[in-house]
This record gives sequence, structure tokens and C-alpha cells, in this order.
Amino acid sequence: MDTAQIIFQLLTAIVTVLAILQKEKWKMMFYYTLNNLACVAVYFAFNRTTTAIICIIAAVRTIIFMFYSLKKIKPNYVWLVIFELAFVATTIITWQDALDLLPLVAMASACYGSWQDNHFVLRISYIINSSAYAVYQLIIGAYISMAISIINLVCTIICFVYYCLLKKEKPILQAIFKNKKNQNIDKI
Repeated sequence: MDTAQIIFQLLTAIVTVLAILQKEKWKMMFYYTLNNLACVAVYFAFNRTTTAIICIIAAVRTIIFMFYSLKKIKPNYVWLVIFELAFVATTIITWQDALDLLPLVAMASACYGSWQDNHFVLRISYIINSSAYAVYQLIIGAYISMAISIINLVCTIICFVYYCLLKKEKPILQAIFKNKKNQNIDKI
């Protein structure tokens, strides 16, 4: 890997972690927009044109979904269809090899999940997204991105359990740091 590949992959690590730690959907979409833009650079650096273009479309999608989320309304069904078709068309038009199917599955899943108001479905879709990308990145040799996808997968699963299964309302970072603060006070 060259220096640019490493820098872009590390940038995606930072914004990915920031995205998955958010409780509010619009904040998640904001950081995923930044993540998609950083991924464009990563995939162009790895000469994966189809995936880079899919990430450009995904950045536009997350911007639109972020604004819908800010207004607390569900995006029009037409947006979902437009973006899903755009991912499929991009994959067909810029096809490099069968490996391009993994980013297609990843982004189609993330698109569907982002369209939902249900945090349960949103987090499940990002679990699928992270899993597909981890395999893809392993195959193309983007090992830093693969590690990030695995960390993203683990963090998303943790947030899924915390917010969706345990039904916690307090933001996860606040819960973590509050418990540490209370433990330090108990020691004094």
C-alpha cells in the first residue's frame, strides 16, 4: 500500500467510528456522508472504479437522507428506488469483475436501511454493509479498510444490542464515560 491509500483508509476509520456512535439518525448520516467521500479516494487509489462511483452515489444518498431525518420525515419511496437502481446501473456500466457484486450488496443494504425510520433495520443493514465490505477489502488488499470494517461491524453490533435489544435511551458514549466517572469517585 502506498501512503495515499493508508491516509485515506485512516480517515475513513475516524469518521466511521464517529458515525456508528451516534444515536440520532441525521448525525449518523452526516458522518456516513464523510465516510463515503473518503471511500471514493480509497477505492480510486486501489483502482476499483465501480466501487468509487458507488461511493459517490452513496454520499449523495446520505446527504438527502440526512436532510429528511432532520425534518423527521421518511424519505419518499422514489428516492430509495432511484438510488438502488443507480447502484445496479453503475455496477453494470462500470463492471470490472464479479468482485463488484460485494459493494453492490453492501450499498443496496445500507440504502434500504437508511431509508427506514426503524433503528433496528438501520443497524441490521449496516451489519450487512460492514460484512460485505470486510470481505471485499480483504480480497482487494485494503487491509486497513478491512480492519475498519470489522471494527465497524463489532461497534454496530454493540450499538444494535445496546439501543435495539436492551432499549437504552442514553447515548452509549455518555453511558460509558458516566460509569467510568462513578467508578473513579468510588475509589476516592
